Amino acid sequence: MAAYQKVALLGKGWLGTAVVEQLAKSGFSVTVLTRSRASVKDIPSGVSIAEVNYDSPESVTSALKGQDVLVNTVGTEAIAGQKPIIDAAVAAGVKRYVPADYGSCTTDPEAQKLPVIMPMADIQNYLKEKAGEGKIEWTVFQTGAFLDMIVGLVPFAFDPATKSIQWYDDGETRISTTTSGTIGKAIAGALKKPEETKNRVVFVHDIVVTQKRLVELAKKNIASGPEWTETEVNTSEEIQRTLNLMKQGKSDLMTGMAQLKAAIFSGKYRVLYEKTDNELLGLGSFSEEDLEALVATNL
Repeated sequence: MAAYQKVALLGKGWLGTAVVEQLAKSGFSVTVLTRSRASVKDIPSGVSIAEVNYDSPESVTSALKGQDVLVNTVGTEAIAGQKPIIDAAVAAGVKRYVPADYGSCTTDPEAQKLPVIMPMADIQNYLKEKAGEGKIEWTVFQTGAFLDMIVGLVPFAFDPATKSIQWYDDGETRISTTTSGTIGKAIAGALKKPEETKNRVVFVHDIVVTQKRLVELAKKNIASGPEWTETEVNTSEEIQRTLNLMKQGKSDLMTGMAQLKAAIFSGKYRVLYEKTDNELLGLGSFSEEDLEALVATNL
């Protein structure tokens, strides 16, 4: 199987920006799809932009003509709506689709029973169906929690803005984590190994951490000001609480995030990757010094 050359990307947000950069560095011909050319900033040299009307299947199909791969990095709110995009990719003759599904345990059969994971599982099944019909290939990336996001951008292991910590059980659950830059490198590496990454889940991580270790580093870097406020969360009870809320129709982003955090820190699902594809994709790993430097930079 020949290596891919032309890659389209949908969703140049926080993650998409890192992915575009790594694809361009790896020598791919990259096209960013967008509703408005004016909204796309900081494009690497050589990367093209294509305006698309996502409400028109014909517009999406036209924009994807001649592309080998479509990488989707849209945000949470758009994950469930990927089927029309996949259909357009099939109609355009795109060879491989990488879904917006970069998470900790979205391919774990038990985790897929959780409402917060169900949209990703639905898209995975849709892609398997299309691949079974010989219409398109797929690669799903399991990356663990986004390391550069959970140590400052969002209140995950701790909340630096309020100096508060919700301890999930004993804080000792070991989880795989990956930075956005490494996710970009992983995607680029996988597309250079098309046969080895065809129609399968690819596991990558930078470093395994615990909530307790991340909190230790946060306290080290935020030593001044008021004391940290600490509370405890029982992950089983929290998962059930969010399930009850969702049954009542309260499926908002906050409830989903609460369910996701409890699921990841519960240790009940596949959030620690004992075996990864780092070597296949030419990826290294983070040292403790790298982790400390990242936390210090982000805080």
